[in-house]
Amino acid sequence: MKLNEIYALSKPQGTLYTRFLGAMLQAAWGVLTEAPGTANYANRLAYASRIVADGAEAHGPAFYRFFISDVRIHEAPEGVVPRADVVAVVADKYDTMANLNVG
Repeated sequence: MKLNEIYALSKPQGTLYTRFLGAMLQAAWGVLTEAPGTANYANRLAYASRIVADGAEAHGPAFYRFFISDVRIHEAPEGVVPRADVVAVVADKYDTMANLNVG
């Protein structure tokens, strides 16, 4: 992918962004049902609570720029990213975003 294409992809807009927001909200809902013994539980729960309370749109842009850094996203053929990859990348990067959004 060319640099200008990466920059264009980084703009939170379009179908990929709305699919990402859905996956982000789905991940947050899942965290709300996790057991307290889950690794990184406090940060994950705090971040999930903010996502649900404020709306995914409030936290989406920063997470989205991290999300698109994954090769499964920015190197997808012709920009078509399978649903499973969208969900998996959000799940894979959720802990990092939760840790960055403490407090």
